[in-house]
Amino acid sequence: QYPKYFANISNHIIDQETISFISYFATLQFARTEPQMLNTQDFLDQTGKMLDAYNGKSDHQNAVKDLAKIWLATLDLGDIPFPHSAIIYSSTSMPFITSDNPVCRANLNITDIQKFVPKRYLDNLKNNSEEFPVFIFPLSPRITYISCELITYTELSYNKIDSDHVWYLNMYFVLNAHKHIYSSIVEPIKNGAKILESIP
Repeated sequence: QYPKYFANISNHIIDQETISFISYFATLQFARTEPQMLNTQDFLDQTGKMLDAYNGKSDHQNAVKDLAKIWLATLDLGDIPFPHSAIIYSSTSMPFITSDNPVCRANLNITDIQKFVPKRYLDNLKNNSEEFPVFIFPLSPRITYISCELITYTELSYNKIDSDHVWYLNMYFVLNAHKHIYSSIVEPIKNGAKILESIP
């Protein structure tokens, strides 16, 4: 199903069904990454050990063994309509990068969000102290999914003047990586900085 909905997004068709599927897909990608799986399984293992400490056996530890992988294989989240989801389309000379931990999730204040989302797409810019949950998921070198309640549009167009926003997004993708970075250009951060310097 992903090729169908990605084709919709590539053609700027952002209806409720499409954005719901991509939100669902982003959630799955967030859950299936190695760091998240290890954290989930570690929590289950620790819970099993704690319960087994009461009866002197290993029944619970055996029951939760590899449970995170089993849970992910059978996970059904249903439809996930994210009312604050949007798609970023970039025509800048700087491509989006991705990593082995592709979905970035962070709680950020307005000052931080404005580093990668232009003010023209944001609402409620007065509260500088409150933090808002943000999900970012690059879909291609030119397209990125984003979810944040401050965004008031479903389609965000980044052009030449927004290259710095793309660079900051890429910084988040790099910092969020587990081990590997994937990019369509060599040394994306270093060369991205050179691209920014060349913009008059």
